[in-house]
Amino acid sequence: PTFTALAAHVADVADRLSSGASGVVTSINEQSGPIWFRGENGITVRKDSTTFTIAGVGGGQHLSGVIMGSGSADYDIELPALPLHPHDVVVSIESPNTTILAHVVAILPMLPGIRIRASAYVLPEERIHWYMIRR
Repeated sequence: PTFTALAAHVADVADRLSSGASGVVTSINEQSGPIWFRGENGITVRKDSTTFTIAGVGGGQHLSGVIMGSGSADYDIELPALPLHPHDVVVSIESPNTTILAHVVAILPMLPGIRIRASAYVLPEERIHWYMIRR
């Protein structure tokens, strides 16, 4: 009975929230429901009033670069130092027409560098941005 009462209360509150509700965030980037921000691997999340600040902390070697697409989905990027883990490299793709996701699929010790894979072919007018922190 207690669980049913709690579920009914939550449903009642949810029903009262309209898309024009003020004083409450109903979605972020088209994601709705409970959304949590969590920092990992040297990333911190801080909230001041209505502002969230997400930042990298600590020392280490920071490397970044941009390469142009060439019509492929896989790219090998030569680096002066290898990342310790694929999650140490953040990859984003700048496209004027769509959203393309990308991530590191391999660390290549012989290059030395990384291989990234995009969710679609990256065209010559699109740019691949990468950022690495190595502690």
